[in-house]
Amino acid sequence: MTGTEAFAITATLATASAVVGWLIARWLRTHAHRYADEVGLECRTHAWVPVVSALVLPLLALGGWRTHGWSLALVTWTIGAVLLTMAAIDIDVRRLPDRFTKPLVPATMLGTGLVALVTGSGGDWVRGVLGGLVLGVVYLVLALLGRGTGLGLGDVKLAPSLGVLLAFQSWAAVVLASVLAFVSAGVLGLVLIALRRADRRSTLAFGPHMIGAAMLVLAAPGLGWVLGLSSSG
Repeated sequence: MTGTEAFAITATLATASAVVGWLIARWLRTHAHRYADEVGLECRTHAWVPVVSALVLPLLALGGWRTHGWSLALVTWTIGAVLLTMAAIDIDVRRLPDRFTKPLVPATMLGTGLVALVTGSGGDWVRGVLGGLVLGVVYLVLALLGRGTGLGLGDVKLAPSLGVLLAFQSWAAVVLASVLAFVSAGVLGLVLIALRRADRRSTLAFGPHMIGAAMLVLAAPGLGWVLGLSSSG
Protein backbone atom coordinates (compact mmCIF):
# COMPACT_ATOMS: atom_id res chain seq x y z
CA MET A 1 0.00 0.00 0.00
CA THR A 2 1.33 3.41 -0.96
CA GLY A 3 1.44 6.48 1.25
CA THR A 4 -1.39 8.02 -0.80
CA GLU A 5 -3.62 5.00 -0.21
CA ALA A 6 -2.81 5.03 3.49
CA PHE A 7 -3.70 8.72 3.65
CA ALA A 8 -7.01 8.10 1.87
CA ILE A 9 -7.96 5.29 4.26
CA THR A 10 -6.97 7.33 7.30
CA ALA A 11 -8.89 10.37 6.03
CA THR A 12 -12.02 8.28 5.48
CA LEU A 13 -11.77 6.80 8.97
CA ALA A 14 -11.15 10.25 10.43
CA THR A 15 -14.24 11.67 8.74
CA ALA A 16 -16.44 8.84 10.01
CA SER A 17 -14.92 9.18 13.48
CA ALA A 18 -15.49 12.94 13.54
CA VAL A 19 -19.17 12.36 12.77
CA VAL A 20 -19.38 9.85 15.61
CA GLY A 21 -17.62 12.30 17.91
CA TRP A 22 -20.08 15.03 16.92
CA LEU A 23 -23.00 12.73 17.74
CA ILE A 24 -21.45 11.89 21.11
CA ALA A 25 -20.92 15.58 21.92
CA ARG A 26 -24.47 16.39 20.86
CA TRP A 27 -25.82 13.70 23.18
CA LEU A 28 -23.65 14.91 26.05
CA ARG A 29 -25.04 18.43 25.64
CA THR A 30 -28.52 17.09 26.43
CA HIS A 31 -27.22 16.10 29.91
CA ALA A 32 -29.07 12.80 29.57
CA HIS A 33 -26.14 11.18 31.39
CA ARG A 34 -26.61 13.30 34.52
CA TYR A 35 -28.53 12.26 37.61
CA ALA A 36 -31.12 14.59 39.10
CA ASP A 37 -28.66 15.91 41.69
CA GLU A 38 -26.09 16.61 38.94
CA VAL A 39 -28.27 18.85 36.79
CA GLY A 40 -27.01 22.00 38.47
CA LEU A 41 -23.34 21.20 38.01
CA GLU A 42 -21.12 23.42 35.89
CA CYS A 43 -21.64 22.86 32.17
CA ARG A 44 -18.38 21.76 30.60
CA THR A 45 -17.53 22.10 26.94
CA HIS A 46 -17.61 18.98 24.80
CA ALA A 47 -16.06 20.63 21.75
CA TRP A 48 -12.96 18.48 22.19
CA VAL A 49 -14.85 15.21 21.68
CA PRO A 50 -15.18 15.32 17.84
CA VAL A 51 -11.54 16.39 17.53
CA VAL A 52 -10.20 13.60 19.73
CA SER A 53 -12.55 11.16 18.06
CA ALA A 54 -11.27 12.09 14.60
CA LEU A 55 -7.65 11.77 15.72
CA VAL A 56 -7.73 8.68 17.93
CA LEU A 57 -10.46 6.33 16.67
CA PRO A 58 -8.90 5.89 13.21
CA LEU A 59 -5.56 5.00 14.78
CA LEU A 60 -7.29 2.49 17.07
CA ALA A 61 -8.88 0.86 14.04
CA LEU A 62 -5.63 0.84 12.06
CA GLY A 63 -3.75 -0.54 15.06
CA GLY A 64 -6.28 -3.37 15.38
CA TRP A 65 -6.17 -4.05 11.66
CA ARG A 66 -2.39 -4.08 11.71
CA THR A 67 -2.24 -6.78 14.38
CA HIS A 68 -5.39 -8.91 13.82
CA GLY A 69 -7.07 -7.68 10.64
CA TRP A 70 -10.43 -6.06 9.94
CA SER A 71 -12.29 -7.81 12.76
CA LEU A 72 -10.21 -6.27 15.55
CA ALA A 73 -10.25 -2.94 13.68
CA LEU A 74 -14.05 -2.93 13.90
CA VAL A 75 -14.09 -4.00 17.54
CA THR A 76 -11.53 -1.46 18.73
CA TRP A 77 -13.14 1.36 16.74
CA THR A 78 -16.56 0.62 18.23
CA ILE A 79 -15.36 0.13 21.79
CA GLY A 80 -13.13 3.18 21.42
CA ALA A 81 -16.19 5.33 20.75
CA VAL A 82 -17.83 3.98 23.91
CA LEU A 83 -14.68 4.61 25.94
CA LEU A 84 -14.48 8.17 24.63
CA THR A 85 -18.06 8.75 25.75
CA MET A 86 -17.26 7.38 29.19
CA ALA A 87 -14.20 9.62 29.52
CA ALA A 88 -16.28 12.68 28.66
CA ILE A 89 -18.92 11.71 31.24
CA ASP A 90 -16.28 11.19 33.93
CA ILE A 91 -14.77 14.59 33.19
CA ASP A 92 -18.22 16.15 33.37
CA VAL A 93 -19.64 14.58 36.54
CA ARG A 94 -16.72 12.64 38.07
CA ARG A 95 -18.59 9.36 37.61
CA LEU A 96 -18.33 6.34 35.34
CA PRO A 97 -21.94 5.15 34.87
CA ASP A 98 -22.80 1.52 35.49
CA ARG A 99 -24.89 1.42 32.32
CA PHE A 100 -21.61 1.71 30.40
CA THR A 101 -19.06 -0.07 32.59
CA LYS A 102 -21.07 -3.21 33.36
CA PRO A 103 -22.14 -4.22 29.83
CA LEU A 104 -18.76 -3.21 28.43
CA VAL A 105 -17.04 -6.12 30.18
CA PRO A 106 -18.99 -8.93 28.43
CA ALA A 107 -19.11 -6.88 25.22
CA THR A 108 -15.32 -6.61 25.17
CA MET A 109 -14.89 -10.31 25.89
CA LEU A 110 -17.43 -11.21 23.19
CA GLY A 111 -15.90 -8.82 20.66
CA THR A 112 -12.37 -10.09 21.13
CA GLY A 113 -13.73 -13.64 21.21
CA LEU A 114 -15.23 -13.16 17.76
CA VAL A 115 -11.91 -11.75 16.57
CA ALA A 116 -10.20 -14.86 17.92
CA LEU A 117 -12.64 -17.09 16.00
CA VAL A 118 -12.14 -15.16 12.76
CA THR A 119 -8.35 -14.98 13.01
CA GLY A 120 -7.63 -18.22 14.86
CA SER A 121 -5.98 -16.35 17.73
CA GLY A 122 -7.53 -18.24 20.64
CA GLY A 123 -4.39 -17.85 22.70
CA ASP A 124 -4.65 -14.09 22.48
CA TRP A 125 -8.25 -14.25 23.69
CA VAL A 126 -7.32 -16.39 26.69
CA ARG A 127 -4.58 -13.90 27.54
CA GLY A 128 -7.11 -11.08 27.14
CA VAL A 129 -9.54 -12.67 29.58
CA LEU A 130 -6.75 -13.24 32.09
CA GLY A 131 -5.61 -9.65 31.60
CA GLY A 132 -9.10 -8.38 32.33
CA LEU A 133 -9.26 -10.47 35.49
CA VAL A 134 -5.81 -9.39 36.69
CA LEU A 135 -6.37 -5.69 36.04
CA GLY A 136 -9.78 -5.82 37.68
CA VAL A 137 -8.37 -7.42 40.81
CA VAL A 138 -5.46 -4.96 40.96
CA TYR A 139 -7.78 -1.96 40.76
CA LEU A 140 -10.14 -3.48 43.33
CA VAL A 141 -7.27 -3.95 45.78
CA LEU A 142 -6.06 -0.38 45.18
CA ALA A 143 -9.57 0.97 45.70
CA LEU A 144 -9.97 -0.97 48.95
CA LEU A 145 -6.59 0.22 50.19
CA GLY A 146 -7.51 3.78 49.32
CA ARG A 147 -10.83 3.52 51.22
CA GLY A 148 -12.61 5.89 48.89
CA THR A 149 -9.85 8.52 48.79
CA GLY A 150 -8.30 7.33 45.53
CA LEU A 151 -9.81 5.05 42.94
CA GLY A 152 -13.57 4.72 42.77
CA LEU A 153 -15.72 1.68 42.06
CA GLY A 154 -16.36 3.03 38.57
CA ASP A 155 -12.64 2.77 37.87
CA VAL A 156 -12.67 -0.79 39.21
CA LYS A 157 -15.58 -1.72 36.92
CA LEU A 158 -13.82 -0.16 33.93
CA ALA A 159 -10.51 -1.94 34.50
CA PRO A 160 -11.53 -5.44 33.27
CA SER A 161 -12.65 -4.12 29.87
CA LEU A 162 -9.39 -2.26 29.36
CA GLY A 163 -7.47 -5.29 30.58
CA VAL A 164 -9.13 -7.52 28.00
CA LEU A 165 -8.39 -5.12 25.12
CA LEU A 166 -4.80 -4.51 26.17
CA ALA A 167 -3.90 -8.08 27.05
CA PHE A 168 -5.40 -9.28 23.76
CA GLN A 169 -2.44 -7.46 22.25
CA SER A 170 0.19 -8.30 24.87
CA TRP A 171 1.00 -8.24 28.58
CA ALA A 172 3.41 -5.41 27.89
CA ALA A 173 0.48 -3.30 26.68
CA VAL A 174 -1.29 -3.85 30.00
CA VAL A 175 1.73 -2.79 32.02
CA LEU A 176 2.55 0.21 29.83
CA ALA A 177 -1.02 1.55 29.83
CA SER A 178 -1.31 1.10 33.60
CA VAL A 179 1.93 2.99 34.23
CA LEU A 180 0.95 5.77 31.82
CA ALA A 181 -2.42 6.20 33.52
CA PHE A 182 -0.92 6.75 36.97
CA VAL A 183 1.91 8.92 35.65
CA SER A 184 -0.44 11.19 33.70
CA ALA A 185 -2.77 11.53 36.70
CA GLY A 186 0.18 12.35 38.93
CA VAL A 187 1.54 14.96 36.55
CA LEU A 188 -1.87 16.61 36.20
CA GLY A 189 -2.27 16.65 39.97
CA LEU A 190 1.08 18.37 40.41
CA VAL A 191 0.25 20.93 37.74
CA LEU A 192 -3.11 21.74 39.36
CA ILE A 193 -1.44 22.11 42.77
CA ALA A 194 1.20 24.39 41.28
CA LEU A 195 -1.57 26.50 39.73
CA ARG A 196 -3.41 26.47 43.07
CA ARG A 197 -6.46 24.90 41.48
CA ALA A 198 -6.19 21.89 43.76
CA ASP A 199 -4.49 20.73 46.95
CA ARG A 200 -3.18 17.45 48.32
CA ARG A 201 -6.67 16.42 49.46
CA SER A 202 -8.29 17.05 46.08
CA THR A 203 -9.45 14.12 43.96
CA LEU A 204 -9.27 13.78 40.19
CA ALA A 205 -11.38 11.84 37.74
CA PHE A 206 -9.10 8.86 37.06
CA GLY A 207 -11.22 7.21 34.37
CA PRO A 208 -10.04 9.56 31.59
CA HIS A 209 -6.43 8.74 32.46
CA MET A 210 -7.14 4.99 32.30
CA ILE A 211 -8.96 5.38 28.99
CA GLY A 212 -6.47 7.82 27.50
CA ALA A 213 -3.49 5.64 28.37
CA ALA A 214 -5.15 2.52 26.96
CA MET A 215 -6.09 4.33 23.76
CA LEU A 216 -2.56 5.67 23.38
CA VAL A 217 -1.03 2.20 23.68
CA LEU A 218 -3.60 0.58 21.38
CA ALA A 219 -3.29 3.36 18.79
CA ALA A 220 0.52 3.28 18.69
CA PRO A 221 0.79 0.49 16.05
CA GLY A 222 -1.65 2.36 13.80
CA LEU A 223 0.24 5.62 14.15
CA GLY A 224 3.58 3.97 13.44
CA TRP A 225 2.13 2.23 10.39
CA VAL A 226 0.66 5.44 8.94
CA LEU A 227 3.85 7.42 9.56
CA GLY A 228 5.95 4.67 8.01
CA LEU A 229 3.81 4.45 4.88
CA SER A 230 3.61 8.21 4.55
CA SER A 231 7.38 8.57 4.67
CA SER A 232 7.93 5.80 2.15
CA GLY A 233 5.03 6.45 -0.20
